[in-house]
Amino acid sequence: MAIYTISDCILNEMEAEDIYYWIKLLFPLAEGKHKVAQDRNGLIFSYYTPKNKEIMHTWLSFMSYKPSHFELIPIDLAPIPEGEKFIALCAATNGTKKMIVNSIPSFPFDLDEENIIDYNNKPVKILDKDEAIDEITPQTVTNEINNSVIANGNVSNSNNN
Repeated sequence: MAIYTISDCILNEMEAEDIYYWIKLLFPLAEGKHKVAQDRNGLIFSYYTPKNKEIMHTWLSFMSYKPSHFELIPIDLAPIPEGEKFIALCAATNGTKKMIVNSIPSFPFDLDEENIIDYNNKPVKILDKDEAIDEITPQTVTNEINNSVIANGNVSNSNNN
């Protein structure tokens, strides 16, 4: 199970017409397959002020079901500078350190070619919302085999009618 830090920019910059992103990105997080990082004092939630408060309320309602879909990270964000709170929370997360942002070009830190930032000697992977959707949303693969015979691991064409 992966733990993601959701930057305030993805929530605050979404317009009501961006409902697609809420559904494709944030609601699978509420299904319990992944978790969202939360600091020990819950300070991070005070930065989530989306333009569509109804969507945020619905998402937080889903996330509040038991078992919790938030992962409590033992960090006090109060002394962390304003512009670094989300990256600090992500860096303090055990395991994968991934932060979801609205877009890579608008991210205010310098990233390497793999969109990784080194924050206090901890690599943090930055994903834009589209990359995150690809990673979080389960992918289904459908293979269709027409007119084929499979025997001993070999596939050959068959024209049996």
